Amino acid sequence: MTISAYNLAIGVKQRRYPYEAVIKSGLRVADEFCIAYDKRFDDPEIFTAIDSRVRPIEMNIDFLEWDFICKALTTARRACNGDWCLYLEMDEVIHEKDYDKILKAVDVAQKGNREAINIKYLCMYQDYVLPKYFFANGNRRQKLTINKPFIYHKTSDYMIGKMDSAIWEGKFIKKGYDSVAYYDERTSAWFHYPNACFPDENYLKPENPKREDIEYNTENYTYIWHYTRYNHSRKTGQGWQTGKWQDRVYGRSAIFDVEELEGNLKETIVLNKILSQNGLEHIKSKGAIAANLKHPNLVSGWIKSMGIDANGE
Repeated sequence: MTISAYNLAIGVKQRRYPYEAVIKSGLRVADEFCIAYDKRFDDPEIFTAIDSRVRPIEMNIDFLEWDFICKALTTARRACNGDWCLYLEMDEVIHEKDYDKILKAVDVAQKGNREAINIKYLCMYQDYVLPKYFFANGNRRQKLTINKPFIYHKTSDYMIGKMDSAIWEGKFIKKGYDSVAYYDERTSAWFHYPNACFPDENYLKPENPKREDIEYNTENYTYIWHYTRYNHSRKTGQGWQTGKWQDRVYGRSAIFDVEELEGNLKETIVLNKILSQNGLEHIKSKGAIAANLKHPNLVSGWIKSMGIDANGE
């Protein structure tokens, strides 16, 4: 049994992703890490310097080609040599306590002829967690899938709306769907294996969750530690950089200035302490609970750089 990790890089240094921790944690589970990249935005040497098992896959991202995100991810996936594919985004880290659990889950799935493994998400805002989402039944994704040619990334037809726009023949992604879509040629729909297993079972699901419940689950069960919103200022900067594409792909705008997008993607995000703090206060007002989160060791340096009082260097 072999596993290949894969993902897409678009300006990982500029967007201040914890990409080093992502790659290192992925390679504690996988035998290789295939990364699709565009040399306009990323230097492949920053990836290969991390580990010799990283395989950068050079490509030219055409932002005016419909489904360019899924096409790039499929390019990376097609380069994978493993029996299984682990999809980790550039802000998703695996905790060291879960490496063996994930490997055992893959072994169980393979022996049972299952096609996927579900892993739940832990999204945090500094060390605050929103219990509504953390304990939600749908808080999971099939992060590990069998490496078969009929599974790849594509936006299914039923996910696509039409609008009056010269961009992408008017196509846009309907509300409720994701621009990073799995696809199953057997069903012409989003790939979703109904009997996927979890590395753990019987997660704690309290009716009125408290800090202790969050801490118990994060310490005893397996999660993808998702750092996209850890610092609100970083996330806001990322949103500004990709906003032109986001507005068009989700049908909020009929126009799409590719040159402006490309320029924005080359800019480095500058952290703003006030914006970071305001974002945290907002999430606290929504019911987020402070917790003692024992973060993965590999991401500790990045976490220090993303604290409210950090200067972002």
